[in-house]
Amino acid sequence: MRMRMEYALPSDPKEEPSKPIMFDQWTQYVVASELRKAVQEESADGMCPLVRVLRKEAGTEPVGEGEEKGGRKLNMLSPPRVFTLGLSNDSARASKTQIGESLMGLEELINLRDVYDGLGTDVNCRLQALTAFYEQHYICICKKQDVWVLYDDETRRIVGDSFDMVKELCIAGRLHPSLLFFEREGA
Repeated sequence: MRMRMEYALPSDPKEEPSKPIMFDQWTQYVVASELRKAVQEESADGMCPLVRVLRKEAGTEPVGEGEEKGGRKLNMLSPPRVFTLGLSNDSARASKTQIGESLMGLEELINLRDVYDGLGTDVNCRLQALTAFYEQHYICICKKQDVWVLYDDETRRIVGDSFDMVKELCIAGRLHPSLLFFEREGA
């Protein structure tokens, strides 16, 4: 993803403002506890918890009364073919409740235009794969021909045809998602 980071103007008028920085970013990270917090808080605007957390991270989320605007803002200049989302976990041993709440914040489809400024048209990305872990063991779940398949070392098995079935598997196995891959539709 080609990104541009802009900084807020300094509070001291004598201080020179920072120039915007252009860079490539491969993965956007969010903290699992922030996602769970967004799930627990009801949103009047009906916005997906993941989008709210991503907007906060990007500096594009409107601030509430009495809150201070962040010091930076990310603009996406060119959308990626694959949007990679990293979910930073607070613990290697998350409870089933914590995993369930994290998964409640995830949607199969995300429009990057809802998150980042700088995109003129919709950029819909659909979840195609994820890695998840329990303690020190990682697995991969991929969508192949409209069916979700679990890959665990040398074993593979069909999970089902819906993302809800993937969520159920993760909760039952205490598998916390760590890296999610969304492919841009029409790319």
